[in-house]
Amino acid sequence: MLAAPLLMTLGVFLFGLIICGAKIWRTSDELSDFKTGMPPPETRAENYLKELKLHDGESQSIKIPGVSPRR
Repeated sequence: MLAAPLLMTLGVFLFGLIICGAKIWRTSDELSDFKTGMPPPETRAENYLKELKLHDGESQSIKIPGVSPRR
């Protein structure tokens, strides 16, 4: 009687954990690609770099206020 809701809750939790893990893996992989400056084609990192190249330095700093350049 109590096993069905427990198993359902466990299933939903594991499903969410797998989805979250996949998103973390993807973001980590794309950040690594972004850090190299040469991301693979058709990734969010490449699209972001292309978008940054369309703007001057001032608008880039406005667009990404929390990111400071490495020196």
